[in-house]
Amino acid sequence: LSLDPESHNAGQNLLLALNYSEHYDAEDIFEAHRAWGTRFQAKFGPVRRDHLNDKDPTRVIRVGYISPDFFTHSVSYFVEALVRHHRPEKVHVTCYSNVARGDRKTAMLSTLAHCWRPVHGMTDVEVASMIEKDKIDILIELAGHTAGNRLDVMAHKPAPLQMTYIGYPNTTGLPSIDYRLTDDVVDPSNSEQQYVEALLRVPDCFLCYSPVKDL
Repeated sequence: LSLDPESHNAGQNLLLALNYSEHYDAEDIFEAHRAWGTRFQAKFGPVRRDHLNDKDPTRVIRVGYISPDFFTHSVSYFVEALVRHHRPEKVHVTCYSNVARGDRKTAMLSTLAHCWRPVHGMTDVEVASMIEKDKIDILIELAGHTAGNRLDVMAHKPAPLQMTYIGYPNTTGLPSIDYRLTDDVVDPSNSEQQYVEALLRVPDCFLCYSPVKDL
């Protein structure tokens, strides 16, 4: 960062590392994430609010998941049940896969979504345009500041409602992400940890593990 203060990877690696440092308190770590998010969002302009998605409350909701970890990766073991058990009469699922090299897990997950979009190697503008054309209502990113994330796509706000989930133990700091999916154990109501996202606490446990079936 001393050589290139605007380095995308170095900046995010620093945020990730701060979560494991004993030399910074929660407020310092939050401020680092918030400041990064403000600077990063400024490259893309103000957060969009002009989406034209159909507001009919009775229609099927279009949910998109975007992740680099749709392969044999720890996150994938919590994604499987999530994608598998959406009710098709209520939710249409599109997965935007930023996987560099797929495997058997990638192939299996691709059969669970209604629509599977490989986006690795595509620009942020290309992916954001694809998501908007797919008329996604709720876009959920699953990586935070970990490797291969597409926070650049989230900064465009191609969907009217955007969330972060599973893959990162802190705020993204990004103003274009509206909610963090969590629960009362991970983020109890009396917690002093701060987030730029509003916390959406689901009942009981916020994730579900799917074990390996072919050991």
